[in-house]
Amino acid sequence: MARWVATFKTADFKEGEGKIFDRGKKSIALFRYQGSFYAINNYCPHQFGPLGEGSLVHNVVACPWHAWQFDIITGEAVHDESLKQKCYAVKEQRGRVYVQI
Repeated sequence: MARWVATFKTADFKEGEGKIFDRGKKSIALFRYQGSFYAINNYCPHQFGPLGEGSLVHNVVACPWHAWQFDIITGEAVHDESLKQKCYAVKEQRGRVYVQI
């Protein structure tokens, strides 16, 4: 059953910034984009680079290792729509970012 898990404080994020949240076997990349928060699987499917450490341009994050790009809203790869990262539901509550896992 999915549950909401507290991650970071909302104040910990700057606009366009990503952070990595690890919980058990899950590693999730969280981003603040246009004042909202988005969460996708942290590991790039190419060679498992950490997307949470990548650069965000608009709603697209580039893997810091080999520049594979993913839309943080849909999870789709920019170069190949058949590749898709898992997206997670996110909510803000009482100054914290929660992810449903």
